[in-house]
Amino acid sequence: MRRSLVLTVILLLLCSSICFARVVKTYFRNGKVSSVQVFNKNGTIKGPYKVYWPNGRLRSMTIYKNGQLSIVHHWTKNGVKIN
Repeated sequence: MRRSLVLTVILLLLCSSICFARVVKTYFRNGKVSSVQVFNKNGTIKGPYKVYWPNGRLRSMTIYKNGQLSIVHHWTKNGVKIN
C-alpha cells in the first residue's frame, strides 16, 4: 500500500512538471489580478496573455500560437474595445 502511494505521488509530481501548462499571475496592490500568462510544458508562452486595468477590466489580450504573436486586442478603462 505504501509503495503504491509513493509511486502515485512521484508520478503526479513528474506529470505536473512535464504534462501541464504553467499559469503565471501578477497582482495589483489592491489584490486584483494585473496579468495572466500561460506557458506550455516547454516554457513557451501559449494562448492568451491578458493584462488588466486596476479597476479589473481587461486592458489587452495578446494571443500566441506556437510561441509566436498572433492577435492583439486593446480596451479602454471603461471596457470599450479599441481594435
